[in-house]
Amino acid sequence: PKQYLQHHDRRLTESSSVLLTNADDHWTWDIPSILSRAKQSSSSTQQQQKPLRVLIITTSLVEYDKGTRGTTHGFDRLKHVMLPPLVDSVTSMTSRGWHVDVYLILGFKSLAPHRRQLITDALPPGVGLEVWEDAIPLYYKNSFNKRPKADQAVTNGDHA
Repeated sequence: PKQYLQHHDRRLTESSSVLLTNADDHWTWDIPSILSRAKQSSSSTQQQQKPLRVLIITTSLVEYDKGTRGTTHGFDRLKHVMLPPLVDSVTSMTSRGWHVDVYLILGFKSLAPHRRQLITDALPPGVGLEVWEDAIPLYYKNSFNKRPKADQAVTNGDHA
């Protein structure tokens, strides 16, 4: 018999980062079956009882360019670089009847409420949005991809 990976469906709610688990959401399908569902036309996808669910994870280190490395100081990266391809891809998926959630991992300290609203307004209706702000990893200072020394401390990454 064919072996299937056992997964639980997890969907982020729009109001919290709590993962809701529903074991009856058919995540026991194998990869070829999922890909086959993804290739179906939007009309046949909408007729299915359970639409394909997609989680898009997007990262961004900075909200605005700092003017280093050939960039223009103050250029709005969130609005002009991150948002257009994100909206295009989500719109393409939702037009096929898929349920889409977006999880943004942001390296800057905080996302202002009006900037979050900009993202929410740009996404199609019904798309879930979660934002992780201040998501800068820890690192060993001056390790240059080498194994850290025994006395070397982990340091908070600075904001770009």
